[in-house]
Order: sequence, then structure tokens, then C-alpha cells
Amino acid sequence: MLVNSLVGVLYFCLQVIDLALEYLVNSYFLIVSKLQLIVSIRKGAIGA
Repeated sequence: MLVNSLVGVLYFCLQVIDLALEYLVNSYFLIVSKLQLIVSIRKGAIGA
């Protein structure tokens, strides 16, 4: 019984970590794409 609850807790922790990593990766890509957009707009403005 104790082993089952430990496995359950471990599984829950892994799910939480997985969600957190997914969120961080999504946020990172969002920020990077926004930065690239800003840079390209500035380059375009300078080029114009």
C-alpha cells in the first residue's frame, strides 16, 4: 500500500514537472519569436 502511494506521488510530481517544462518551453519560444519580430521590424525601419 505504501509503495502504491509513493508511486502515485512520484507520478503526480512527474506530471507537474512535465507541465511546467512544457509551459516554460512555450513561453520561451513565444518570447524569442516576439524578439525576432521586434528585431526584424527595427532592421526594416533602419533599412527604409
